[in-house]
Amino acid sequence: MTTRQPDPTPGAEAEKGFAVAVLPHGADSADELAELAELARTAGVETIAPADGVDGIAPTAPVAVIFHRPIDPASVSGDQLTISPDVAGTLEVVALPGDPPNDDGAGSLLRFTPSGPMPPNTTFEVELATGPATTTGETMAEPLSWTF
Repeated sequence: MTTRQPDPTPGAEAEKGFAVAVLPHGADSADELAELAELARTAGVETIAPADGVDGIAPTAPVAVIFHRPIDPASVSGDQLTISPDVAGTLEVVALPGDPPNDDGAGSLLRFTPSGPMPPNTTFEVELATGPATTTGETMAEPLSWTF
């Protein structure tokens, strides 16, 4: 089995937007290189909130996706995040502490804020399309979905 060694500096891998890949035994170097290149090109998701399968969320809690790299706000539209049953609200890109300074509003946090309380005792299904792109143009390889 071949592995790419992470940077030993705490947080360095996430800041660079890299992921650690464990490659199958017997893969040739061209396959390994292609897989690592794909990981480096994609807009990796670091955290979702509420977490998948969590119960008892506050009715006004935002839905958040934190990416490994800042997202270009121009690449985000309201129809890229769907919540079922329908929940009205706003989708915005927010800079987090540690994000590189910028003048265009880029940030690592994609946040949906409900415009009112969400119905209690309800399971919500969330899907984020592949449209949001990093400031250098990378997008997620596939949609992200979860329930809470």
